Amino acid sequence: MKIFNLGIVFIALLFFGCKNSNKNITPEILSLEDKIKKENQTELIDELNMKYIDLLKDTSLELTEKKIITERALDFFSGVKRPSISSYYLYELLKNYELDNHKERIFEFIRLIEENGNKEISKTMKLLYAEKYPEDKKFMKAFGKEIAGKKLNFDNYLKSIADNIYKDIEKTGNINLVEARNYINNCEIYALVNPEDKSSPKYLYMAAQVSQNIKMFVKTLELYDWILLKYPDFEKVQTSMFMKAFILDNELKRIDEARQVYDEFLRKYPNSDLADDVKSSLEYLGKSDEEILKAIESKSHK
Repeated sequence: MKIFNLGIVFIALLFFGCKNSNKNITPEILSLEDKIKKENQTELIDELNMKYIDLLKDTSLELTEKKIITERALDFFSGVKRPSISSYYLYELLKNYELDNHKERIFEFIRLIEENGNKEISKTMKLLYAEKYPEDKKFMKAFGKEIAGKKLNFDNYLKSIADNIYKDIEKTGNINLVEARNYINNCEIYALVNPEDKSSPKYLYMAAQVSQNIKMFVKTLELYDWILLKYPDFEKVQTSMFMKAFILDNELKRIDEARQVYDEFLRKYPNSDLADDVKSSLEYLGKSDEEILKAIESKSHK
């Protein structure tokens, strides 16, 4: 009898272990997944998506844990045929992690982007992919006719978009927001397809500057984080970290986070040309303009 009971316990543990192989997946997520898959309650898909997004914001999670969660979310939303949501998680995978199946994942991403109706971005990704993997027969069978005879000079293409961003600024004083977002998207997809290319961090840095110009500060932080995570030897990495802290401080007023980044900067780069600027930023962190002015005047009288 005892052996029988132990067997039941083992089977139960095995069942629940398979059902929730990641200890970080919450009961709410498991419940929503069951309702969507088994009971066809597709109206809960957006709620499930938000649960996954909130879970991935948990700063206590290790990078490897976040990768497992992201892969799980991607598999689920792909299974219920939600390409717009699936492409988000695949983007996060490609952006944040080294993938053994990077080539296959890029191919998958192109298909999802196309399903989402993003024809222009999809076309650019196809040309970048064909340039990187010219011997991929599966890809050529799927898209070869579409891109036959076409080449992409990415620098020239990006410059043409940049010209469109600012072409009316003298006349109207406005930046073309559609082209600005297009510029950012293209910089990102280049880095997704070519993560090891030396130009990728340069493009991401340029995209961060454009996104800051149009006040997309959350996107700007994402781009700087991408650089800091993937390209620690990039020549602008110190500037990227400083600008990340600056935006957290001055634009988003997330003072505690800004302090953490400024402190991290001084630990990593104590002899940087920007170190004095960082120390000044820390000194005035969280103070109003009036308080900063008083502090500066007080110093000048000493």
